[in-house]
Amino acid sequence: MGENIFFILLMFFITIGVLVVFHEFGHFWVARKLGVKVLRFSVGFGHPIARWRRKNDETEYVLAPFPLGGYVKMLDEREAPVPEVDKHREFNAQPLWRRSAIILAGPLANLILAFIIYWLMFVLGVPGVKPVLGDIPPQTIAAEAGLQKHDEVIAVGNARTPTWASLRYALLNYIISQQSVQVTVKNRDSGEKRQLHLALDKLPPQSDPKVDLMLKAGITLIALPPIVKFVEPNSAAMRGGLQVGDRVVVIEGKPVDSWISWTTQIQNHVGVPMQMDVERHGQTVSLTVTPDVKIDGEKKYGFLGVKPRPYAPELKSVDQYPALPALAKAWDNCWQTSSITLKMLWKIASGQASLENLSGPVSIAKFAGYTASIGLTTFLSFLAMFSISLFIINLLPIPVLDGGHLLLFAAEWLKGKPVSEMVRIQFQTVGLVMIVLLMGVAIYYDIMRWFA
Repeated sequence: MGENIFFILLMFFITIGVLVVFHEFGHFWVARKLGVKVLRFSVGFGHPIARWRRKNDETEYVLAPFPLGGYVKMLDEREAPVPEVDKHREFNAQPLWRRSAIILAGPLANLILAFIIYWLMFVLGVPGVKPVLGDIPPQTIAAEAGLQKHDEVIAVGNARTPTWASLRYALLNYIISQQSVQVTVKNRDSGEKRQLHLALDKLPPQSDPKVDLMLKAGITLIALPPIVKFVEPNSAAMRGGLQVGDRVVVIEGKPVDSWISWTTQIQNHVGVPMQMDVERHGQTVSLTVTPDVKIDGEKKYGFLGVKPRPYAPELKSVDQYPALPALAKAWDNCWQTSSITLKMLWKIASGQASLENLSGPVSIAKFAGYTASIGLTTFLSFLAMFSISLFIINLLPIPVLDGGHLLLFAAEWLKGKPVSEMVRIQFQTVGLVMIVLLMGVAIYYDIMRWFA
C-alpha cells in the first residue's frame, strides 16, 4: 500500500485519543466544578480493557477497545436509584443552565484544543514554500484575472499569505462559498505589486471531492524541476543508471519541464522500459529505465525510487507570528475552519456536494499517518482541523450527539418542564439510527477510495 500500516494505526489512535480525551474532559471538568458526581470517565466504548481509580477520587477511569469516542457517566436517577445523600449531586436534578453548560463543555473543549494548537503552530512558525505561481492555463479564472507565471500572491483579501499552504487555506473559504475576492500579487522580477479580482464565483459547486478547484481555477504552485536528489538502493532508478544530480530533459521523446510531469509518466509506465535523456555534468546521457510495479488496492502504478531536489532557499518561507498576534491568527483560523466545515456540511445536506466528501475511520487513519509522515506542523494542522470538525458535528441537533441533548433542553425551556421519558427514548433511537447510517455511508466511501 505504500504506507506503513502500523504507523498509520498508531497515528490514528493518537489522533482519536487526544481528541476524545479533550472532549470528554470538557464534560468531566465542568460537571465536577458544578457539583455533579462523575461515576466513570471512559476513553473508547465496549468492555473495559483497563480501569483504575485515583486515591480519594470517586470517579472510575476506563480504557475501552473501540476508540471512536468515549463518554462521561454521571450520577442520574434515570439509570439507577440515587441515594438520598447524593440527590443534590445528580445530573438530572441540576438546573437547566448547569446541565446545558456540562453538555456544551465537550464541544467547546475541542474548539479550545484547536485554538491552542493553532497558536502554538504560529508561534513556532509553519515552514512552507512561497506562493509563487506556476503556469497559468489560458481561459481559466486565474488567467482572466491577470495572474501571471512567477507572480507571488502576498495577500487574499486582508489575509497575508506567506506560504502556499496559507494561500490554499485563505482561498478555500471563497471557493466553497463561490465568492469573488481581491488578491494582491508581486512580480518577482520587478517587485511591482498589483491588486487583481479573482472571480471564484464562476467556479462550479464542489460536488466531486476528487476535483482540485484551485487547479481548476488555474492556480498552481511553481513546479519543482525534474532534478534527482536521492536514489534508493536497489531501486529501478539505480538499476537504470540514474544518479543524484541528474536533470531529466526528455522522456519517450517528449520534453520534461517539471518533476510532476516526469513522475506522472513514470506512474503510467507499469513495468515497461522507458527511454529518457538526462543532463549530467553538462552532458546529455541516454538511459533505459524500467519502473517497478507498486500496488495500492487494486491499482498498479510505476515506481522508480527517487526523490526530488527541494525548492531553492529563496523560495522557502515561514508563517510565523509573535505570541500576542498569534492569538488573533489562531482565532481567525478557528473561525475560518468552522465556517468552511459548516458550509461543506450544508452543501452535503442540500445535495450541492457529494456524500463522497464524508470521511470515515479509514480516511481519518490515512490522513493522520500521511500528515504525521510529512512533519509535526502538518500533523498538528490536521489535528486542529479535525478537532474543529468534532466541535461543529457534536453541536448538530442530532439525537445522541451533544447538540441533540441541547435541543431537548431547549424544548424543556420552552415547555417549562422536561420532555417525557418516552419522547426522549424515541428521540435517541432515531439519532442512533441516523449516526449508524451516516457512519455506514462514510465507511462505504472509505472502502471505495481505498480500492479506487
